[in-house]
Amino acid sequence: MEEEELDAINDKMQMHYDLGCFIKDELVPNAVKFYTGEAIEDEEDDYDDEDEEVACDFVILAVTSFMPRTG
Repeated sequence: MEEEELDAINDKMQMHYDLGCFIKDELVPNAVKFYTGEAIEDEEDDYDDEDEEVACDFVILAVTSFMPRTG
């Protein structure tokens, strides 16, 4: 394999790892709060708009990386 291909694979693996850590650290511990609606009340105090925007951008990037490419 060429170095470019290895770098691309490494970058994708790192992104998947980061997504897994995000799920483990942020989503799973708060799953019950999201289910009951308690998290909506907590979000107003803990996060500002910039934090929410960064989290949304990360999730969009991660999800699109998992989608199969057509073409």
